[in-house]
Amino acid sequence: MAKRSIRGCGARFARRRSRGPTVFQNDRPAFLHDEMSRTRAGRLEMSLDKFTRNTIFGLVASLNSSLGSFLGLVIVGRMLGPTGAGTVAIGIWLTGMAVTFADLGLPLTIARFTPELMAQGEMAYAEEIGPYFFRPILFSTTIVVGLFGELALGGAQWFRENLRLNVLSESPDSIWLVIAFIFAVQALNNFGLSVLRGRQSFDVAAKLTAISLPLQLVATGAGCFYAGAEGALVGYAMGSIACAGLALQYARRTTGLPENLRQRAWRFAVNNWGVGLISVIVWSRLEIGFLDYWRGAKEAGLFAVSYTLCNLAAQAPLLMTGGLLPLFAERHALRDRRGLCDAYASAIRFVALLLFPACFGMAAIAPLFLPVLFGAEFAEASASATVLIAMQAFGSISTVSSTLLLACEKSSFLVRTGLIGVVVSLLAGVTAIPAFGVMGAVATRSAVQSFLTLASFIYVAKALNLPFPLSKFARIVVAAIGCAVFARVIVLEWQAPAALALAIGSGAVVYGSLILMLNVLEPNELQLSRMLAGKVLFKAALRKAS
Repeated sequence: MAKRSIRGCGARFARRRSRGPTVFQNDRPAFLHDEMSRTRAGRLEMSLDKFTRNTIFGLVASLNSSLGSFLGLVIVGRMLGPTGAGTVAIGIWLTGMAVTFADLGLPLTIARFTPELMAQGEMAYAEEIGPYFFRPILFSTTIVVGLFGELALGGAQWFRENLRLNVLSESPDSIWLVIAFIFAVQALNNFGLSVLRGRQSFDVAAKLTAISLPLQLVATGAGCFYAGAEGALVGYAMGSIACAGLALQYARRTTGLPENLRQRAWRFAVNNWGVGLISVIVWSRLEIGFLDYWRGAKEAGLFAVSYTLCNLAAQAPLLMTGGLLPLFAERHALRDRRGLCDAYASAIRFVALLLFPACFGMAAIAPLFLPVLFGAEFAEASASATVLIAMQAFGSISTVSSTLLLACEKSSFLVRTGLIGVVVSLLAGVTAIPAFGVMGAVATRSAVQSFLTLASFIYVAKALNLPFPLSKFARIVVAAIGCAVFARVIVLEWQAPAALALAIGSGAVVYGSLILMLNVLEPNELQLSRMLAGKVLFKAALRKAS
């Protein structure tokens, strides 16, 4: 009986072999492989849909913040002139440096690890990570507020007399109390926004920043009128007050995190903190401090408005990258290398598609746009603004590679290369900037940022095996140059404010035509563009209507 059974099994196996082998793919049956492929495709579609939603709301939130800063400086420039604008710009720069020093790299750590924990189903730890890191932030913030208070109570005078440091010397020492207030609000604001971004609650962030925008503009105007630069700085802080209040809810006791997670998070935070401190020197407005020291508040103000136009051009494209860190972190946590590679290449193309025409176009119209916006007193900053804005495009595209390195926990490379940028920037601050003023600051800044951008993309291509989409990128740059040339011709031929609208509109048409002719976008990216423009916005409108 057993023999017949064995022979029967052998006969059935022989008949199966005669019909041909069973199709296997990756050691799995074909039907199972197809089912898993459909599952992965469905997850990727859900991830992209979430990414597009986050991108839209993240863009709205960041645009509200950036628009408040930009329009606030316009108000200050109109009401207080170059010197007043320089004082306000220096105060904001000092605040930004202090916030970066005091945050210990923790806000971005929360934004990095929360989506990973959520993707892995660790919802309890995702809820605890915010309160766990709030106490270190509160402690460091208190220390820095105390240091600013010491400067207001005689410390600034001591520095002027003994070390000949004349930062904000044209203002009363009470301005350091104002800076302490702005710093505390901004530090809490950054923490609250990072928690929201980590939990991918970009819609909440958009609502809070929308509430803060009109409050900031009204407070800035009133502050300029009643209290000059000090009042303008207080008004600037009002743009962060809503999210700062949100952060206070995390001042509660926490049950803690697992040891391995704490070690990973702190290691990431330390590396990210180093990157942040380097970025303050290389990527933010360090040149304002050197210009104020060597050349006075007026030249600092001229550079500040050039930098503001630069930010105006670059911010909208860069703000769309707010959803990249959660997306990259999620793909990395799930070990989806193909998805990570596709997301990286698409992100570069999308950011470049918006960034380069914005920067090149703004550079083309800057000689006319700058005095129209800020006043005739700022016309001499036109040349520096043109160069600074055009070169900003090549520096800002590195946001994609930096975000990827942070998501893959490879931020140590950014620290190493950033140190080179720090050394060069500091050397420029005591050589080129004293000698050449604003143009010296623009030239050295552009050179340092271009070097760091090139280094980061080469490292990603070599070490992580994620190639840079050079062909499509070059076509985008060519189209943006065509847009800028056309706009510049219009501005030079017709030097009147009405020419700005014609130059912008015509440049946009030229750019769009060249993009279509050069076949820049992939079919799936065109579909994603339609999703961004239609589906998500339509859903947002329905939510708002309901």
